Amino acid sequence: MKLMPKNRYIAFAIAGAILVFLAANAYFSCEAGRDRKRASAFSKSDFMESAKQEIDADFVKLQLQDRKEKAVGKRYHKIIKGNPDLKEIALTFDDGPHPKYTRELLDILKKYNVKATFFVVGKQAKKYPHLVKMQKRQGHVIGNHTYDHVNLLAVSTQEAFIQIKAAGKTIGALCGKPPHLFRPPGGNYNRAVIDIAEALGYTTVLWTANAGDCASISEGAIKWRIYSRLGSGGIILMHDGIQKTLDILPATIENLRSKGYKFVTIEEMLDHRHLKQQQGNIIDRIWEMLFIRGD
Repeated sequence: MKLMPKNRYIAFAIAGAILVFLAANAYFSCEAGRDRKRASAFSKSDFMESAKQEIDADFVKLQLQDRKEKAVGKRYHKIIKGNPDLKEIALTFDDGPHPKYTRELLDILKKYNVKATFFVVGKQAKKYPHLVKMQKRQGHVIGNHTYDHVNLLAVSTQEAFIQIKAAGKTIGALCGKPPHLFRPPGGNYNRAVIDIAEALGYTTVLWTANAGDCASISEGAIKWRIYSRLGSGGIILMHDGIQKTLDILPATIENLRSKGYKFVTIEEMLDHRHLKQQQGNIIDRIWEMLFIRGD
């Protein structure tokens, strides 16, 4: 059948549109396949590969960053260490809940009557809601560790907001109230991250001693990393989902208790630090009135 010129143009246009559609469909199908592979690979690791970044973010690095911030007048709403005059320690566990290890971890804490703070990943909380509820029911504090355990310095400000907001919404639905403690994965933060967290009602929580339990190091090395950096007001970073953590935890609790340390949650530590800060402010004002304003 011979087509008229006008009909021929219409046929070419339709054929072109079909080719564009098929090409686009093939491209996005390929991209979707890659996304599924990436998501599958990420979920198989249970966030451990991502968590290994934290081995490098130790107290010295965090303290140096804190001093630089204060030197230029930045006062972020965060905590690295509690009251140095109180012999108390906060155990914190990141990256859970984990279907195998969380119950065992809770059993150990229950046996020793220790309350801890869990910074849970939103995606994991949604997958294992009963474990988050169990943590809450046993008196532990639940904090926000983003929805996908991403490095917030490697994503846009909008994505950082979504990660923190989505995790908080998931945790709040499970616990009956929104969390107010936040820990950035890897300890990676900047002013934008802190500002987002604070705007959403969070205090950012870092650490004093990084156990390094997510890395391929021995139990002896983990213990050294804990004890060498620890003191009054110490915050210990450990991980939910590591067998070595479960193996060393009972002895760690017993050892620290024998040295006179009391275990508290981050909420309790913040309350105690706040009281000390108020006292410090009063002393600073008196000093200023007596010696500075008189010049």
